[in-house]
Parts: sequence; structure tokens; C-alpha cells
Amino acid sequence: MSSIALYIPPNALTTTYGADYEGMNQASLFAAAGGAVRDAFSEKSATSVASALGKIGVQGGATMTAVAAATKLLPSAGTAFSAGTGLAVNNHMALVYKGPSTFRSHTFNFMFFPKENPEAVRVREIIKDFKNGMLPRMVGAGTDESGKNMNGRLSSPFFKSPRHWTIKLLSHGSENAYVDMFPPKMKHVITNMTVNYDPQYDLLVQTAEEALQNAMSMIKVGVKSKDVGKTIQKTIQDMGCKPIANLSGHSLDQYTIHAGKTVPNMWTIGSFSFSENEAFACEPFVTTKNALGFVRNGKIKNIYALVSRKKTKDKEADRLVDYIWDNFNMLPFALRWILKEWEEKEARKLLEFLVKKKVIHAYAILVEANGKTVAQAEHTFIPTQSGVTVTTIG
Repeated sequence: MSSIALYIPPNALTTTYGADYEGMNQASLFAAAGGAVRDAFSEKSATSVASALGKIGVQGGATMTAVAAATKLLPSAGTAFSAGTGLAVNNHMALVYKGPSTFRSHTFNFMFFPKENPEAVRVREIIKDFKNGMLPRMVGAGTDESGKNMNGRLSSPFFKSPRHWTIKLLSHGSENAYVDMFPPKMKHVITNMTVNYDPQYDLLVQTAEEALQNAMSMIKVGVKSKDVGKTIQKTIQDMGCKPIANLSGHSLDQYTIHAGKTVPNMWTIGSFSFSENEAFACEPFVTTKNALGFVRNGKIKNIYALVSRKKTKDKEADRLVDYIWDNFNMLPFALRWILKEWEEKEARKLLEFLVKKKVIHAYAILVEANGKTVAQAEHTFIPTQSGVTVTTIG
């Protein structure tokens, strides 16, 4: 799509303008000298300070010689200057403008109620376009030995910048001239997008996001994982929901999504302390209060991962193994991702064969043990001394 036109939802035309100021001591002195004194003191040069003070004009008969002598006593020049001249520098503090403190953000909650199939298709296209527009694409991989374009593979060395959007407010077919929230040259990006296909479970979505935010706000180097689990559990229960006991976050490694350490969603006896130079995923899972609170394997298996590259003596199956290795390495992949090369029926047959040969592992879809709905929110992060660096926020 080149453009998307949607009705503005209620309470969406709100924006916050921020400005960043800091306090500065001796602001009257600096202002009088036009910044010369500040620069001179930063140089710690007696000559520079004397010259700067001379530009102001010192009252009480102080001479340039006395000023120069006092400034030789840096960093205590202020005290010496006061004693020698009978004057004291006005230590008045003033606010100094530093610039905008952050980018402005806007939240839009669109609700779609398609009444027939063409409308449903259109809504799906809009959601897909928003999702594709907020994520980067892999580029710059060139071609392989056969000349095939490698763009889009996990080994691609570069990301193409996500889409920049221009927002226009329209009224009766023309641009609204009374609301100036979105200047014509201002560009926008989508940093977060949540799609809820069942509005009756809004509480589950909100609870998962709240639990994730509370966890992110407390994690830093040295924090124990069991305390994070306790915070997540309390947040979920305080909002009238139940955490999934046998699902959790985890540590990450290259080509290994679940690398060994567990970031729990409930308080646990066993624990570890977060350290630097490690990556983790925190992912609270939330269900309704009348659910059992744990998941089991369902019957459908649409997610797979390569566990071995051993030959099977089946030419087509071995070709699929090579394709998986070249495109996904040891990371999980979905059935639909290989349907560009194989028909679905043939692909399922080959995958089942490879699962039996223990070349591929099949992951079952997880379902709540009592059949209840489950919501999840997730961030990938790296702990620091003062907090976390969240890698899933653009």
C-alpha cells in the first residue's frame, strides 16, 4: 500500500511537548561576560580569567593586576578574588535550555469490525502493512555461488531501515488546518504494535504488558531472577489473572534461543543473578483466573528446528536439510517458510520423514491445560549496571 486512510480514534489527538533545562551556578557572571568567564575558568588560565573579568568591569577600584594575582590561585581563585577586592561573585542559579528531551510519541487504538469477507481481507492487509513497515528487512547479502539472491536470509549483513511514515489529518476530504500536531515534513516510525483479535481479552493483554514493564524496570546487574519472577507473579495476580507456571523467559546465545538460564514468571527457590554481556528474553504469560495455569502440548506441529545434518539417503529430504541450514541454521522455522520451494503436502511429508530420522525436531503448539486463552508480552534485553538495554524497542 502507498497510503492508508483510517478514522482517528477517540482521545488520540493528544501530544506532549518536552524541553530539557539544567541549572547553572554563577549564571549572572557568565551572562555578563557573554560566556567568556565560563570558557576561561574551564581553561584554568589566570590570564584568560583576568581578561574575561576585565571585560565585565570590576567595581570597588579593583585593578587588572589584583584580578590577575587572584586568579593565579586557581582553583581557589574565587575566594582570593573576593578577599582582595571586597566583592563576591553572584552565585545566582539560572535555568539553561539544553534542547528537546525526547522524541514525541503518539498512541492510536484502531478498532476494526469487518462485516464481510472483502472487508476482512482489507483489514488483514492493513495490519500486515503496518507490521512490515515497522520492521527492518535484511539486505546486502549479494548472491550465492549459483547467482541466487541471498537477501532475506539470516546471514545477511545489513538491515534496511524500517519505513518512515507521514501522517496527515483530513477533514471532509482536505487537510485539517486547525490541528498542527503533524507538520508536513515530520517523519514518523512505528515502535510498538499490538493486535488483539478478541477484544474481550483486553485485560490479559494489558496484564502481560504491565508485568513485562514492571520486570524491565527492576532488572539490572546483580538482581536475582527469583525476585523478577516474584514481581511478575504479583503484578499478574493483583490484576485478577493467573501466570502460566511452566512457561518462562530465558537466556539467549548465537543460534540458540533457549540457552540454559530461566527467567521465571513466578517466585522460585532456585535463582541466578543477572550479569553483563548476556542476553535474555523476559516473557510473562497470562491466563484467566479460572484457568489451571499451565500448558500442555497440542496436537498440531507447525514449528520445526534442525538438530542434525546427517544424510538420510533420500535426495529430496537431504535437499530440504540443506535449504533449512542455508536459510535458518539451527533456529526454529515455520512450515509456511519453506512453501516457496515445496508444495505443502510434499513439505509435510518430508518434514515428518526427517522428524522420524531425528534430523529435525517438531514443536507442538502449546495450549492451556483447561483450554483457556493465554496472552504474552516479551522483550529481549541485556542487563547493565543501571538497568537494561532493551533490544526489542526501536
